[in-house]
Amino acid sequence: MPSTHPEKIREGKAPRRSRYGCRNCKLRKLKCDEAKPQCKRCCSFGLLCNFVSNVPDLQPVAADTGRKWVDRGRGNVALQPALTHAVWTSDASTCYHLDARSQDLVYRYLGCSLITPADPGMREVNRGLLGLAFDHPYLMHASLAIALTYDRHLNGPLTHHHKIEEYYHRSQSTILLNNQLQLQLQSPLPLSSKTKDAIWGTAAAQTILTFSYPPPLTALCALTPSSTAESSPYFLPAHALAQILRPDNQVTVVHVQLFMGSIHNQKLMDLLRGKDRVALALLYLWYRRVGRCVWWVGMRARVEGRAIGEFLMRREDGDGVQLLLPD
Repeated sequence: MPSTHPEKIREGKAPRRSRYGCRNCKLRKLKCDEAKPQCKRCCSFGLLCNFVSNVPDLQPVAADTGRKWVDRGRGNVALQPALTHAVWTSDASTCYHLDARSQDLVYRYLGCSLITPADPGMREVNRGLLGLAFDHPYLMHASLAIALTYDRHLNGPLTHHHKIEEYYHRSQSTILLNNQLQLQLQSPLPLSSKTKDAIWGTAAAQTILTFSYPPPLTALCALTPSSTAESSPYFLPAHALAQILRPDNQVTVVHVQLFMGSIHNQKLMDLLRGKDRVALALLYLWYRRVGRCVWWVGMRARVEGRAIGEFLMRREDGDGVQLLLPD
C-alpha cells in the first residue's frame, strides 16, 4: 500500500483566498493580507486601506501622514512615506500610474457627462464607466484622452493644436483594446458583463475622439460641416479615401468602386487634367493605399502613382499637400 505524505499534500494546496480583504485590493484584483488598519499592498502603493465603508476607493494617503500599522510578526512598523498621487489602473496584463494631472482630470471631468452635460442619465453612465476604468486600463486611457480634449476645448483657442498627452492616451487605449480583443478571440470563456461595458465605453470614447479630430483631408480639401458633393468637387473622393487611409482598414472591391466612381465626374476630371494639386493628391493617396492591396491597381500605381508623387514633391505651393505625402 503506497504511503501518503500529508506534509506534501499540504504544500500543494491552493493558497487561501482573501474573503475579507479591503476593497482596494479587490478592485485591483490582488490578494489582500487583511492586515489592519493598513494592509501591505495599500501601504506600498500609498493608499488609505478601506476595510470600512467611509473610506473612498483608491484614496491616496496624505503626504504628511505619520500613522502606524501592525505587520504580523514584526510589531509596530512606521508607515512608509506615501507615494504622491499613487493611484493605479490595472488588469492582468498591464497597469498605469495616474499622476497628479491625470487624477485632476479624473476628478474634474470623468464623473460628469462630457457628451451632454445636462443629461443626468449620461452622468450616471460616466460614473459607472469611471469605476470600470480602474480595472480596465484601455478604458482609463480613452477616458483621459477624452478629458484632455474636452479641457482643451474649454480652456484653449479653437485653433489650439492637440497635445502629445492626447495622442499618447488615445494610442495606448487603441493598443490595449486590440490586445484585449485578441485575447478574447483565443479564449473559450465568454466576456463578463463588466468587460463588455468597458469595451463598449472605450469604443464610444474612440468614436468621439475620431469625430473631434479634424482629419488632414478635411483641411486639405477645405471641407466644412456644410460642404456637399454639389458645393465641393473634392467631397466624394475625400469621403471615399478617408475610409481606407487607416492601415488597419481592409480594402475591398466596394472601396475601389466607390473612389473610382467619385472621380469620374466632369469637374474633378477637369481638375486632374489641369494638374490641380489637391485632386492629384487625392488620386496619389488612393494609388498608394489601394495599389498595395489590389494587384491590378498596383500595376498602374507603380507608374502613374509614382509620377504623381514626384510631381507633387517638386512643387511647394504652401497648400498643405506635402503634409500628406510620405517622407
